[in-house]
Amino acid sequence: MSEKRFRKFHDRVSQSAGCDLTKERDRLPFAPDWFDSLAARIATGELVEATAAWVLYRGNGNHSEHAVHIYGKSGNPAVETPLRQRNCALDIAWLRAGHPREWLDAPLEMLQAEAGRRGVKPVPKTLISDAFILNRRRGIIADDRGQRLALVPAPKVADSPEFYKRKGGQNGKSPEHQRFLQWARVAHSPEFKELEGARSSVKRLNKFLLSEYKKWRNQEAPRTNSARSYKPSETSTNPPPPDGSISVGSPPAKAEEDEVHRLSIESSRYARFKDAYPRQRFDEAKAKPIFEGLKPAEQDTVLARLSLFLECERWQQTPQYIPFASNWLKREEYVSDPPPLLDIAAVSSSGPVLSRKDLEARSRVQRIADQLDLETAKQKK
Repeated sequence: MSEKRFRKFHDRVSQSAGCDLTKERDRLPFAPDWFDSLAARIATGELVEATAAWVLYRGNGNHSEHAVHIYGKSGNPAVETPLRQRNCALDIAWLRAGHPREWLDAPLEMLQAEAGRRGVKPVPKTLISDAFILNRRRGIIADDRGQRLALVPAPKVADSPEFYKRKGGQNGKSPEHQRFLQWARVAHSPEFKELEGARSSVKRLNKFLLSEYKKWRNQEAPRTNSARSYKPSETSTNPPPPDGSISVGSPPAKAEEDEVHRLSIESSRYARFKDAYPRQRFDEAKAKPIFEGLKPAEQDTVLARLSLFLECERWQQTPQYIPFASNWLKREEYVSDPPPLLDIAAVSSSGPVLSRKDLEARSRVQRIADQLDLETAKQKK
């Protein structure tokens, strides 16, 4: 907006206020350096303040509520063009480069061409967008105007969404959102009741999970922070305290420790089974669910009978014939007696013991070889 056009605007405002335009002192007072001060704020201030000053410069400076660009030649009506954030990025970069602000009144295409010629690059789009978002949160720039950029006419602290968020009143909702919720409570009563029920369920489940987490953390603390090992041992006993020592501890803490010790004993049955079974024949992915599916009494039976199998001659002298742990459990071989020692000479004389998959693979290879022999014989004939 040029100084001449602003002068005309000032005359109209003064005349409508009843001032005598023939007397200079009777005019409404205004700051003649208003545009210069806004341009200085845009050029030297922080980006958040610069964007707010730019909207004020392009909006109120052009007698408009929104940021617009007005240009018209003499004798032709002026053309008003709404401005966007990309125009703000170029204008801020232009003023911060030290170029005269009069170029902002030139046609937009001419300003863009001159900025390219002088090597002025617009401010990055992400920075401009973040600045406008922050100004909307502060309640300075209106957020209900669509793509148009406009300042709030009389901003108040209570108009800022950030104020409600920090204040905590009505869960950080603005007055407009509160009115909408009141309307929705009546217009969409079933859906609103369903939403409230879902929120209460989520709140209840979160409280339940929090209480369970506290219990779990209290149970895990002795396992991770205490130096005592909870691995069961039949011969291990607690050493007596030295003479003159005083036992420190309360009965509730000891009861909790005994409870954790009992849980550790139950969970260590599988660890004992895994450590005792021959490692080369232990398939944990299949054996673990089978073992944990047994009752505690059956697990004790498995551990007791495993020691007999480990001492038998077949498992000691021919470990390649030890069944996998999953098969040993699935077929309940631990119930029967340990198998006798195999006659290696008889097994070796009769050939290697092949599995079903190996036999099927051998038969397929033999069929392919027979087909190749037949084709070769046909070609020779």
